[in-house]
Amino acid sequence: TKTWTLLPGDGNKTVFVTYSDQAGNPSADFDAITLDTTAPGGTVSIDNGATYTRDVTVTLVLSTTETVGLPLQMQFSDDGVTYTDLEAFAFGKPWVLPGVPNPGDGEKTVYVLYRNAAGLISDPITDTIILDGTAPVSTLIINGDDATTNSITVTLDLTATELTSPPVTMQFSNDGSTFTDPEPFSASKTWVLTSGDGNKTVFGAFTDQADNIAIADDQIIFLSNAPGGSVVIDGGNEDTRDTSVALSLSVENMVPP
Repeated sequence: TKTWTLLPGDGNKTVFVTYSDQAGNPSADFDAITLDTTAPGGTVSIDNGATYTRDVTVTLVLSTTETVGLPLQMQFSDDGVTYTDLEAFAFGKPWVLPGVPNPGDGEKTVYVLYRNAAGLISDPITDTIILDGTAPVSTLIINGDDATTNSITVTLDLTATELTSPPVTMQFSNDGSTFTDPEPFSASKTWVLTSGDGNKTVFGAFTDQADNIAIADDQIIFLSNAPGGSVVIDGGNEDTRDTSVALSLSVENMVPP
């Protein structure tokens, strides 16, 4: 055995040896080894760098700068303390957000360690994403909650409480199916009802940055014309001697009665 110092610099190293006996007969041999003194580097990106997600299952996109100590292995953690078992490096991996230590909506961090063939381990590599699985708490009220209106144009009073992934966008519909294009949230909006007398429903869709959608609606009765009607006193008699009379009433074009 012999202690030997390899040439500096990471990469493939070859050591040559020559054996000679007392008669001067030589023989030669060599062996090679890869020198790797540099811990691996790399990146991790959750859902391709998205800021928000509404799903606890995400995709980790992985990369490495390791070129010498291959093959590479990797392991993962939600808290930077307890890691999964080592596994072969891959460019993508599904991952379920915690859980523990920070359950529920909020910022989540994923930690990755890379280990190269020389046994060197990277510093923790991280990425963060905000988990939001809760839709905004929203309301929609037409004309201050009036029961009826004689104007096809109404005012919508709106609320949308979103704590995790503001701001909120809003869209509107008269049928609950076809909605307007998204626009920034506002506490009030002018809206045009569909034509024709009767009960009208307005739908509002409120979407946060994680694409959680809340639907709110309200109803109002649209009456475009005053109801017609008639009154007849005492069955049409022209004269009476009593101050108390009977009125016969009729009404038309009233929706609802």
